[in-house]
Amino acid sequence: MSRAIAKAVAETPRYLTLKEAAAYLSLSPKSLYRLVDARRIPFTGITISPREPDGPKRLHYRFDRVALDEFMADNAVVPPKHLRYMPLSLADK
Repeated sequence: MSRAIAKAVAETPRYLTLKEAAAYLSLSPKSLYRLVDARRIPFTGITISPREPDGPKRLHYRFDRVALDEFMADNAVVPPKHLRYMPLSLADK
């Protein structure tokens, strides 16, 4: 890992808001909302009490950066062994 990447990871907070998590994963917030809605990505929902007595409760999402990294690793597409590390010139034949 390069120093720049290591520094960026060290400076990233452990728990991310939806916008921060979307940027971290290079997704739009709308795409991340879809994954949350489908329960396809790890997240924590935090209910915030209303500011007014009759106001609606609000749900905020938080994403554990480590869990997101594991999610990405677990969902990585790995090519079959017979296609790994094959020069492109040989793969076309």
